[in-house]
Amino acid sequence: MVPRAGLAVSVVTVAVLVGCAEAPISGEGIMPSTSSATSTTDESTSAPPSPASASPPSPESAPLPGMSRYVSPTYGWSIDYPNGWLVDSSDPTFVEIRDKDDSAMVGIHAVGTTVPLTDVVDKILASQERYHQEKGKTWVLVSRQPMSLPDGTPAIDVVVELGPGGRSRQLYVVSGDKAFFVDAETYTTLWDTFSKDFDRIVNSFTAPH
Repeated sequence: MVPRAGLAVSVVTVAVLVGCAEAPISGEGIMPSTSSATSTTDESTSAPPSPASASPPSPESAPLPGMSRYVSPTYGWSIDYPNGWLVDSSDPTFVEIRDKDDSAMVGIHAVGTTVPLTDVVDKILASQERYHQEKGKTWVLVSRQPMSLPDGTPAIDVVVELGPGGRSRQLYVVSGDKAFFVDAETYTTLWDTFSKDFDRIVNSFTAPH
């Protein structure tokens, strides 16, 4: 179970967003929210976030064979995942998709932003590294490169080694005043097992317009 073993960047990202899934990323860093909510994963005591003003994507093709599709009713993004994987969408700002054995996890975050894509990535990666250092764990940036979503939307693709024993592939996209962060992670020993699934998942992501 990836997060319970301490490998989950998605869980770390919830923590570094200053305790609120809607805390905007600004030129001053990740800004704390004025909301009284104390948890990013339990919205039972607060109203759900308002839907994004952007319209949902219009995928041009059906999922590949063996894949299913999830479309966020709140933010309008979509992503494909292998049949049989489980989706937890109870928190629309942090949707989790796991394989049936709980050995791999994909987390999709939504957070407000007032800065460009490159600044979003800089700030979240810096927060991840700082968080791991404070916990006495290792965090190593393996690669960072620009890419485009299927519809041409600019994105940044990142791979990070998480110590001990984990690896994370991350996709960052900005659409309007929202930043979307897809994190696909598993143990280093299982990376080859899940890398093709992660490729299909990450490359299928479609942001709202």
